[in-house]
Amino acid sequence: MIHYIAPPVGLGCRALSFMLYGAAGTLSFLFFLASSILAHMSRPLQGRRPAYSRLHACQNAGAIICRWLGKCVAMVSATGILLVCFFQITGAFDSCFCSSITFDKGEHPVVVLTINYVVGSSILRIWIGGLAFAFSTAFLFGFSMYLGRPPSR
Repeated sequence: MIHYIAPPVGLGCRALSFMLYGAAGTLSFLFFLASSILAHMSRPLQGRRPAYSRLHACQNAGAIICRWLGKCVAMVSATGILLVCFFQITGAFDSCFCSSITFDKGEHPVVVLTINYVVGSSILRIWIGGLAFAFSTAFLFGFSMYLGRPPSR
């Protein structure tokens, strides 16, 4: 969201690449979740004699396929974010095209060149908000892990 709100406002090279990374991470999570659900459904019930039907075989195959798809999407996503970080460090996103064009401005976009080093209160507020959101999410996750562990004796 920080790169979407910062100038140039919209889906430019940098913002679009980070949003694609987020979408790929969500997609791989959904594949792993589907794999877990299908693997759980394909197990025989406890106390019963294991009877494998065509449905169990299809569920088991679906779990394996979803697991491999999740791994492939995660590997492509990890490679992509490493390339994006490399491009960001080398200044590829500071070129004339990436600093001035966004892809979501409609049929007649207005090209406005922006200054790369904007020191304004709006940019500072965007970064502070992004950092506060990231740290609060990490804190809530850590606190939930602390609450979930059994008490020590």
